[in-house]
Amino acid sequence: MSNDAGARHGRDVDPADPASVARSRDRAISLLRDALSKLNRQGFSPSHPVGEVVQDEFSLLASAVRSAGGEGYEIMVSANCHPEPLDALDGLTLDLHIGADLHFLAAMDETGSTSFSGIEAGEWQLRPLARAGKSGTGSGFAMPRLARPGALAAAEQVSGAEDFTRRVHAPDGTVFTVVTPPGADATLEISFSATADGETPFLVPVTYQTRNEQEAVLLAAVVRHRGRVFTALALTDFDPYGEWSVADRVDPAALSRWPAAVITESVLAARAYPQASHFWRRVAELAPPSATDAIRSTLG
Repeated sequence: MSNDAGARHGRDVDPADPASVARSRDRAISLLRDALSKLNRQGFSPSHPVGEVVQDEFSLLASAVRSAGGEGYEIMVSANCHPEPLDALDGLTLDLHIGADLHFLAAMDETGSTSFSGIEAGEWQLRPLARAGKSGTGSGFAMPRLARPGALAAAEQVSGAEDFTRRVHAPDGTVFTVVTPPGADATLEISFSATADGETPFLVPVTYQTRNEQEAVLLAAVVRHRGRVFTALALTDFDPYGEWSVADRVDPAALSRWPAAVITESVLAARAYPQASHFWRRVAELAPPSATDAIRSTLG
């Protein structure tokens, strides 16, 4: 491929025109979505570890090899979306899911490539999610809409039915576990694989859609406790089949970005985790006065 500006930005893309760049990006994502759908129909699994799709000028290659340690698989995905911009897919999140309850996320880079590590055997399905973006809470990534298993609809009608658990492995190694008890609010558990030493707390903003199609925002307070970095909160009226996303970690000193009502609701939602009051008291020590007042008045 030529390295001149026209080749890099596609045949009809003006890099100085945001609308032109956005149209090109949308075309690239649409082509990727179609190619992934075809790959999924062909089958991609340990017994079919290489999949290739070529349509028009778009090509997709997915391959899987055993991890060096023998635990799980390393999966590589690469797309060539020429004549769209070389970096048209940069920041797009791919969701690799196994069945309805296990998801692994990875972000594509400026070359249209990404990889997944430690993936267990199964019939792998891939789909694109929303592009990582900026918001008032900073950059973040979309989370997958959770599929409704056929058994879930029936179980929701049965008293005493088992909880349904879906697990999402985020690109940074954080694991989000959504537990949905039939007839009750879902609980979101967040487990971090690593963080800085010490017990300085931080916050994780979670934006989700309610069953009434309203947008809700909650802040999960996190601090290292007895060597573990973990938190949980109840997602009031959470629609597990709607859109939701997670933003980057936030320092307690930046809590003034959110209304007192959001802080209050977040403290109340965190009662799903026994250590929540301790975590939020630590946050209050570092937060601006207005946020400190909202936290302490809620905790009592």
